[in-house]
Amino acid sequence: MARQVRVAVGQLAPAPGQPVKNAKIAAELAAAAAEMGATFILLPEMVITGYDHGRFDARPTAVPLDHPAVGILRKAAKRHKIAICAGLVEKVSEGRYINQVVALPNGKLAFQRKGCAPSQPGWLVDTERTIIKVGPLRVGIIICADSGYPVLFRKVMRQGANLICHPSAGAGWWTSEKKRPNKTKLTEDAVLNFHCLRRAQAKARELTVAYLVSNPVGRSSTIWWPGNSGIIDRDGNIRAWLPGEVYIERMRPAFVVADVTIAR
Repeated sequence: MARQVRVAVGQLAPAPGQPVKNAKIAAELAAAAAEMGATFILLPEMVITGYDHGRFDARPTAVPLDHPAVGILRKAAKRHKIAICAGLVEKVSEGRYINQVVALPNGKLAFQRKGCAPSQPGWLVDTERTIIKVGPLRVGIIICADSGYPVLFRKVMRQGANLICHPSAGAGWWTSEKKRPNKTKLTEDAVLNFHCLRRAQAKARELTVAYLVSNPVGRSSTIWWPGNSGIIDRDGNIRAWLPGEVYIERMRPAFVVADVTIAR
């Protein structure tokens, strides 16, 4: 048996170290998606705390799970009756986790910590997977580079996931140069950006499960991110897509909504 559920993916570029500002933008995207009937929205990895890819050190931006920014997501989820899945760097006494929190419509908070991490000291990992239930959805979260570990996919599928979320911190990116890239560079970036969706399509077909991909878009510190996010049905077909963008003036927060088929 199967049924259709309306879901959304959103993309924005986080301001590093400004979690409240980032959470407010995320909440606005979620509210707009909810108005279109979506009951779940996926947002990028570390989108609440942000980081500078040029330095690639997200540790200073970390916040605890009781931070006001997380509270903003929880209030928005409850008010608009939509689950909001957004990434942050979590601060705990032992170190730092890359974490994807899910603010649920009932006001509660669920989360999935990343199974791999940068090589800098102080990072923690969690290779266990948790299925997060949102109505008929049984959500398994595979964060960015975790997609390179087949064992993590096996763990979520063994637990009955009918929706896989793949938040990322960027599938290819364009630098902050003001001039437009040449034709060769534009073509190379466009191919790289779309490859993320191609891999997701193949995984959706392999596992017969709906699949969401979300990447940041716009300026984050010294980097411009191109986006490239999408909603993929369990047959591997793209139901909605925010194409990768290499032109700076076109990079802005956005979301798309679509119906996907899930197993009951």
